Amino acid sequence: MRVMVFSKAAKDVDMNAEPSAEMLEAFAAMDRFTEELAAPRDDERGELGVA
Repeated sequence: MRVMVFSKAAKDVDMNAEPSAEMLEAFAAMDRFTEELAAPRDDERGELGVA
C-alpha cells in the first residue's frame, strides 16, 4: 500500500533550511518501520526473516 500526504506549508517555514537532527532521526525511524513491513516473514512463527 502506498500513501501520499499533502499539506500546506506554514508561513514561517524556511524552504532552504536543513532538517534538524530530530527530523533526520524521525525519517530514519520511518525508514526502519517501512523496511520491517517489507521484510520477508517466517510464516510459522511470524518472526522477521533474514533478507
